Amino acid sequence: MKGKRINIDEVLGSIQSESLQLVKAEFRQLLETAKTDNSRFIRESAEEIQEMLVYFSQNELSAEDLQTFLKKQKTLAEVEANKAQIETSTRIQKVTFRLLAIALDVLATAIPAASIPAMVAKKLLHT
Repeated sequence: MKGKRINIDEVLGSIQSESLQLVKAEFRQLLETAKTDNSRFIRESAEEIQEMLVYFSQNELSAEDLQTFLKKQKTLAEVEANKAQIETSTRIQKVTFRLLAIALDVLATAIPAASIPAMVAKKLLHT
């Protein structure tokens, strides 16, 4: 996963529901916040969540596998938050927990399968 920049905008853009616009905007903002956070755990978690959502949108990951990954990542975030210093723990709770909640509760069901043409998907994974 290191070294790969994944553009999630096309994945989120595939969600057509107007009622999800605020959730998509919040998710994008949280991703941007996470990518510049001091905590390696927060940065890597955001990248992994983003990558798994892209794989799911390309049918390279089943809905069940996505749910399993996100739940496992949530457990890891809880463990990391418990052992981190107070400041880092607070950021993990505000950023990573919320990213996972949105991904689990909203995006995993809202992203249409195979929403990105294969050619575009490969470009996203290799830019």
